[in-house]
Amino acid sequence: MPRLSRFLTGALACSAASIVLASTASATTTTGTLIEPHNNKYVSNGDYGIRSDDFGSLTILDNNGERGFTVTTSTANGPRVTAYPNIFRGWQWGVGTNGAWPVKVSDAGTPQADFSVRQTWKGTYDASLDIWFSTYPNKTTQANGAEIMIFLSHPHVFTAGKKIRVDGTDWYMNEWKTKGHGVTWPLIIFTHATQISSVKGLKLNPFFRIAEAHKWLKPSWYWTGIDAGFELWKGGEGLRVTNFTVNS
Repeated sequence: MPRLSRFLTGALACSAASIVLASTASATTTTGTLIEPHNNKYVSNGDYGIRSDDFGSLTILDNNGERGFTVTTSTANGPRVTAYPNIFRGWQWGVGTNGAWPVKVSDAGTPQADFSVRQTWKGTYDASLDIWFSTYPNKTTQANGAEIMIFLSHPHVFTAGKKIRVDGTDWYMNEWKTKGHGVTWPLIIFTHATQISSVKGLKLNPFFRIAEAHKWLKPSWYWTGIDAGFELWKGGEGLRVTNFTVNS
């Protein structure tokens, strides 16, 4: 999904900038090991796609067929997010993978995610899942329903929020309204209480139910896609997604 420019401020940029700088509509498919800006590469027989998703810096990724990638080049240099290299499932801006996407939230079953990264702990970035929802089965334009991000780690990014328990684990929760392409939606960020590098069998429904309880998400809306990667403010070379799987 086109990323919003999030500026690094005192509380995880607690107001998001309303600047959308890129979309994937013009992306081309590559089969090589290097994934450059405006390229997508499909792996696992088309069930997953990988892209650099640059909107202010240049990022090049390396992939040898695995469900992951390594950042080999990044010119990100702050003070805002200028790239979100990621591996994804679902549909965003006319680019999609195999699978029953979009899927109505109430029909999503019991989705779980495995997500593992290799950290450098250098520069400024977060390792995160980014989950998008629309009020209708949207495959081609800006998701207009809600956005849920789940942070595993956030080196040199100050985070804050309300501490809550989600499925027996401590997280910090933030929410604010953001906008782009003439659309406004709630952005909900769950940050793990301690910085970690992997989750296995992470149940997504508890996060969805919390968003529903706050009226930020509705069961009748559609889950359009999920990304796993790194929001890059500064640096990023050497970061690696070693595995990403979602069972929905």
